[in-house]
Amino acid sequence: MLDGITGATSRVLPVVGTLYLLYLVTQPPPARWVGFACLAILAPFAVGWAVGRAFGVGPWGGLTPPHEPEDRRVIGPSSGRHQPRTRWI
Repeated sequence: MLDGITGATSRVLPVVGTLYLLYLVTQPPPARWVGFACLAILAPFAVGWAVGRAFGVGPWGGLTPPHEPEDRRVIGPSSGRHQPRTRWI
């Protein structure tokens, strides 16, 4: 569903969502309680996202995991390439 969201939009979307929830908190009571409830649930994620983006840590740090070394990679039958299997160390 969100595969098409990239670049600047993916960076701005959490900020816009948080601002909308803050707007709901300023509204009369039914919307206010919804805003408070959503902020209570999403606040830890928002803090984690901000820290990850700022300091490059956690799941939102933008770092990709390292690839396996060439001698430990096993090519499956669906890849279409023929390579002899390597022995696992």
